[in-house]
Amino acid sequence: MAARTAQGGLFRHPTKVTPFPLLVTVGHPAAAMVGLAAWVALLVTGRSWCAWVAFAALVVVIIEGFMLFTRWLVGQTGGRHAKGTDEVFPATAVAVHGIAAAATLVLVFLTAIRVGTG
Repeated sequence: MAARTAQGGLFRHPTKVTPFPLLVTVGHPAAAMVGLAAWVALLVTGRSWCAWVAFAALVVVIIEGFMLFTRWLVGQTGGRHAKGTDEVFPATAVAVHGIAAAATLVLVFLTAIRVGTG
């Protein structure tokens, strides 16, 4: 009992070391596919709400991408939360992916505004 109390008691939980979160890893491309489907629906139907659905999906994609980026960044610097991640992504690929995502967000937003007013 004394040893358990010295280690933090009954309520102390060990730090969990995790790889990339599964929900975010699966959700990132899934939300991107939803956004792409909404974009195709916009091109086929011309309805402005499709552009806004695509934009909303893209915001979710970018938030999840930022979560993956921060986990990747911690793994690059040797942080404790990224240990066990066997996936290695080149820094150039991560940077280009992020820049393309930012450009896509801006272009989709500008298109949604134009479709909504047009």
